[in-house]
Amino acid sequence: MTATLREHHEIDAGDDALLAQIRSGDSQAFEQLFRRYAEPLYDCAYGYVGSRDVAQEVVQQLFVTLWERRRVWQVSGTVVTYLYRAVRNGSLNALRDDRRRVPLKERVCEAPGIEQELEAADLARAVARIVTRLPERCREVFRLNRYHHLTYAEVAQVLNLSVKTVELHMARALRELRARVKAD
Repeated sequence: MTATLREHHEIDAGDDALLAQIRSGDSQAFEQLFRRYAEPLYDCAYGYVGSRDVAQEVVQQLFVTLWERRRVWQVSGTVVTYLYRAVRNGSLNALRDDRRRVPLKERVCEAPGIEQELEAADLARAVARIVTRLPERCREVFRLNRYHHLTYAEVAQVLNLSVKTVELHMARALRELRARVKAD
């Protein structure tokens, strides 16, 4: 990911202005929105579907639909929350339509000969294995918060949960991670 979502949150006000321009048919504003969010949304979709092609299709379909429906596009909350919710729903629909879950591939770059990087890669693989074993909702909350840098409130909006429920899922995920990493 070239830019973190935390950086994107700082330009949420700009997102509202882009939304108004997009509604009026401004293709350059639409392209700006696409460039700002396509990559992190792709990463999010990939976390659900485990396939680069399907993740790319989910994100592309989202933006095609947004452009086609730009005049009636309604956003409750922030644009970033809306986009993540749409990608989550599109990913779940793709999984349902496909009727099989593609295993999540581990994405860890290793640099041979550098001990610290090998240890970090081993830890990343262990964390990825543990995260895949978490209950589905707990796993979703963890991924959105830790991998996509959404706040608890934003995760709550995306998953249609209370903030307290998000906090409980994160506490459970972190407790499970600590216990299993120590055991490995």
